Amino acid sequence: MACDIELLQLQPVLDRYHAKGLSLLIAAAASPAAMRGFLERCRLQAAVLDDRSGILTRQFAVQVFPAGLLFDREGILVDVSVGWRRESSLPEWEGKVNGLLANSVIP
Repeated sequence: MACDIELLQLQPVLDRYHAKGLSLLIAAAASPAAMRGFLERCRLQAAVLDDRSGILTRQFAVQVFPAGLLFDREGILVDVSVGWRRESSLPEWEGKVNGLLANSVIP
C-alpha cells in the first residue's frame, strides 16, 4: 500500500485541529497488520475501521475512492466529498472542518 497523497496532505490539518476534536478514521479493506504498517510508513495518525466485509462502504453508498465522509460530534454525516484534487480539495476540506468545529452550518 502506497501513502496516498490525500492522506499525506491531511496530516498537518489533523495536527492543527486535533485539540479541537478532529479525528481521522479510515475504513479499510486491508488486514489490521497491513494497516498498522501503512500508518507507520506514512507517519499518519488515524484510527482504522476494519471494513473487509464492505459493510461501511455499502452503508454510506461509497462508490468512488477516495471518499471523504465528515461527521459532526454527534456522529451525524454532514458532508461527503468524492475524489481528491491536489490543488483545491485540501483548502475546501479545511474550510468545512473549520465551519463544523465552529458549530457553523456547512453548505
